[in-house]
Amino acid sequence: MTNIQKILLINPPIQDFYQTEIRQQPLGLKYIQAVLEKAGYTVFLLDGLASTKKFTIPVPKQLNYLKKYYPTSDLSPFKLFTHYRHFGLSFPEIAKQIEQFQPDLIGVSATFTPYFDMAIEIAKICKSIFSNVPIVAGGHHATAVPEIVLQHEFFDYVIMGEGEERFLKLIAILSQGDLEALKQLDGIAYRNGNEILVNPLEKFIENINQLPILKIEKAIGMLISSRGCPKSCSFCSISKVMGKKIRFRSIDSVITEMRTGIEHGVRHFDFEDDNFTINKNHAKGLLQEIIRHFGNYHVTLSAMNGLLADTLDEELIQLLKAAGFEWLNIPLVSGSPKIQEDLNRNQSREKFSTTVAWAKKSGLKVVAYLILGLPEDTLDQMLDDILFLAELPVLIGPSVFYPPPGSEVFTQCIKQGLITGTDFSRYRSSAFPVETENFSRQDLVTLFRIVRAINFLKKRIDEHLTSDQQLARFIDSVSIKSNDLKFNQKLSQDEIGILLIGQLWQHQKLRGLSLKNQKQEVFLYDWIDYQITPTLVADFLNKIKRKKITGIIKPFHFELSD
Repeated sequence: MTNIQKILLINPPIQDFYQTEIRQQPLGLKYIQAVLEKAGYTVFLLDGLASTKKFTIPVPKQLNYLKKYYPTSDLSPFKLFTHYRHFGLSFPEIAKQIEQFQPDLIGVSATFTPYFDMAIEIAKICKSIFSNVPIVAGGHHATAVPEIVLQHEFFDYVIMGEGEERFLKLIAILSQGDLEALKQLDGIAYRNGNEILVNPLEKFIENINQLPILKIEKAIGMLISSRGCPKSCSFCSISKVMGKKIRFRSIDSVITEMRTGIEHGVRHFDFEDDNFTINKNHAKGLLQEIIRHFGNYHVTLSAMNGLLADTLDEELIQLLKAAGFEWLNIPLVSGSPKIQEDLNRNQSREKFSTTVAWAKKSGLKVVAYLILGLPEDTLDQMLDDILFLAELPVLIGPSVFYPPPGSEVFTQCIKQGLITGTDFSRYRSSAFPVETENFSRQDLVTLFRIVRAINFLKKRIDEHLTSDQQLARFIDSVSIKSNDLKFNQKLSQDEIGILLIGQLWQHQKLRGLSLKNQKQEVFLYDWIDYQITPTLVADFLNKIKRKKITGIIKPFHFELSD
């Protein structure tokens, strides 16, 4: 028998070209921590991403092909990425905290597929310090590929799906030394000698109101009002982790949890539901209670992931605004009915446009997410979608397709030979992992840059244009031909952007800019010629002449003409 009293839960740091900080709080580990503490265990949650530290590191060898797309000296306001960085605590800092805690059992989050190597490194450090302490992996990635996780000797067990109840049961089994009991526990993978055994995931927590109320103390409070998603989008694997049956928390429990954050000074909350508005009545009821309880606290809200246009109506959008939403993050994914059908989505452009109009009327700004590089997509369709969104009052959110393990599309990509299915570090948006006969990686990079340029114009319309006369002057300024890169003052981001838009429009060059040198009051800049597809740029410029780029807030249109 093993006496397990002290449990260490670890959220690994990440390494990438960028970090989406609001999305990477260890919400799953926090629920497990709360459940374990309620059961009497001593728990320490080591959040490797809690620190705001970051430092530049070399691009890993398997991603070296990206260097030509991400020049590190680029000053463009619509650049893509520059340096590859380590975000969060360093490995020596994490090792020191692991050693100080002296755990009896360790849980490591393996949620994000491209960062699985970070979970491996954390487990390796743990084993080097405490060789006999069992290590449990959990999270989305571990749920999707438990066999692959356990091929790494540093992991002893994998918990699939929801971890709260399974973690408690696993602790009981390990404490009693009754390893035969593992065979009766669903959603667990483990080794039996040299054999890896996987008990299929079958059960989900029916009543999620039994979960403890979390203490929200960070500046941005992350919470959920439901778990699960009944949708079957082929590019998503969430139902494999949280189930297809959606289960709702009581509105009172969500309000209570928000109040813990309010008491700690939190004024922004992000709902991480898989489908926040799938049940309109529940969503409306929750929003009405948020307004009633916290209307005087100037609370702001967001739902970065769980809003779909086909689940929204005008009344619901008005409530979102009244409750504290400033932005709606809604996915178009693709405007092609055929691709929508292939992806098991049924959302028309017409419904999407209507939703944007409702948001605009209610005073909400919109980020419209578009997936670039879906395996069945074409360059013509992707460019058409970009132009469609350019004319809507939205900020375009370009998401480069990557195949998540456990999804239908992941399996299809393996069958088509588009991916190996094992090189997990490449399955991230910044790596442009999938190329097909219809498009190359360079094509996708080009489209990504075009979107960034359009968004620059949209923001400039909102921030600088207050009359048709100013709009005309701005168009004239963009049209100025300038190859003299010597200036008597340092250029602002706006000035650099205008210069680069002029290069794009006048010379069909999608370029960046770097500061070559500075001598006294003279600043000498140099062009950065991006790795792009020139014919795609020419096609975009030809088609955009017949379109109008619309601001996100203001009703002006930036209309390009010869």
